[in-house]
Amino acid sequence: SMSRFPPFNALRWFYVHHNQLEGLDLSALSSCASLEYLVLSNNRLRQLDLTPLIKCSEMRYLLLNDNELKMLDVSPLFHLYRLEAFSVDDETQLVAESRLRCIQDPPLPLASRLARIEWQ
Repeated sequence: SMSRFPPFNALRWFYVHHNQLEGLDLSALSSCASLEYLVLSNNRLRQLDLTPLIKCSEMRYLLLNDNELKMLDVSPLFHLYRLEAFSVDDETQLVAESRLRCIQDPPLPLASRLARIEWQ
């Protein structure tokens, strides 16, 4: 668990790809307002809670492809207006809170996937 690490307030890049991770608690990243790149691709993640990323207002790249994610709640990403790239496998079911459906200009990587999102 990353909760044992000290705060990463100035962290801008976090690359943990190709590590065969099966799970990861992102709560330690909630204090990383400067985080721009989060690369978790090519692991074995089965589930992932993106809620801690809401406060990562500088997030530009979130790469989650080549994992074992069956479903992913992308609701927290609707608050990341600087997001330029978001990758996830085509097989991953994307879900989001229904109240977010009315957002006029969601971050571009989400706007291109609106048809794939199951609203809950």
